[in-house]
Amino acid sequence: MNGTDAAKTTSSGTGKLELKHLERFVMLAQELHFSRAADRLDISQSPLSRVIQRLERIVQRRLFDRSNQGTQLTVAGQVLLRRSVPILDAVAQALRDVLAATSAAPDRLRIGISVPAATPKLAALLARHRAEKPDVSLHLMELPSSDHLRALRAEEIDVAFAIEGGPTPSIKTQAVWTDTLVLVVPAQHAFTELDEIPFGTAMAEPLIVHDLENTESFRARIDRMIHAANPNPDIRARVSSLASLLTCVRAGMGIGLSTAGQTVVGKRVDIVTRPLQPMVSLAIYLLYRDEPLAGLLSQFLEWVKLVTSG
Repeated sequence: MNGTDAAKTTSSGTGKLELKHLERFVMLAQELHFSRAADRLDISQSPLSRVIQRLERIVQRRLFDRSNQGTQLTVAGQVLLRRSVPILDAVAQALRDVLAATSAAPDRLRIGISVPAATPKLAALLARHRAEKPDVSLHLMELPSSDHLRALRAEEIDVAFAIEGGPTPSIKTQAVWTDTLVLVVPAQHAFTELDEIPFGTAMAEPLIVHDLENTESFRARIDRMIHAANPNPDIRARVSSLASLLTCVRAGMGIGLSTAGQTVVGKRVDIVTRPLQPMVSLAIYLLYRDEPLAGLLSQFLEWVKLVTSG
C-alpha cells in the first residue's frame, strides 16, 4: 500500500475503512433520509445503501435503525458521527495546508448565495465591497441552502449567504440582517386599502406560498406560521419562483406570501405588497468554516460585520 492508500483507508478484520465511507455516512446521519442524502451526494440510493452496509460490517455494529417511522442513528451511529466529523475536517484542513504551502492564494472570494438571500440588500453589499476593495474578485455561486454546508466543507465556496443557519458541526453562522414576510396582492384587492394586514386575516384567504427554499425545514417553518393562524389554510399553490407567484396572483388564484426582499425585485404596477402585523422576520445568515481565520476571508467577515451593524 502506498502513502496515499494508507491515508485513505484503515484496516479492520472485516474490510478496509475508506474516507468515502465516512463521508457518505455523515451525510446520511445529517439527513436521516436515504433519498435526500443520495441526492446531496449526487449518487443513487443503491450505492449509498451498499456503502452503509459495508461500513456496518466493518465496525460490526448496526449504525441506523430503519422503520416505517423513518431512519434514526443507533448509539453506535451517534458515536461514529461524533468521531467522523473531526476526521473529515482534519483531512480537508490537511489538503488546504498543502495547497496553501505550494501556491499563492489569489485575491478571490467564492460566495454561495441562496434565492432568499439574493435581494437588493445583498446586491448593495457586494457592490459596496467591490467599490471599496477593487483588488478582490468576487465569484458568486447560486445554491440551495441545503447544499451550502457540503460546498463549504468541500472548499467549493468560502462563505455563503443563506436563510437557514442552525447549529452545524464544523460550520459557523453569523446573522447579518433580516427580511420580512409580506403579502402580494392584485392592485384592486381590498387589502390595498390597509397599511398593514393582520396575519390571521391574511391566512384566512386563498394562499399562493412562495417556497423560497426547496428544503423541508424551511417549508415546515413557514407552514407552522400559517397553521398557527389558521389550522385549515386554503393553500392553492406552492411555487418556487417569483415569476410563478406573480402569475398566480394576477390570475386571481389567491394572495401571495413571499418576502420583502424578493418582491422588491418583482414590483409591478398591477401588483401591490403589504406588510403583515405582527411583522414576521426571517434572518439571513453568513456561513463559513469553523477554522482559524486569516487573510482575505477574515477581512471579508470583519468588513461584513462592520457594514451590517452600522
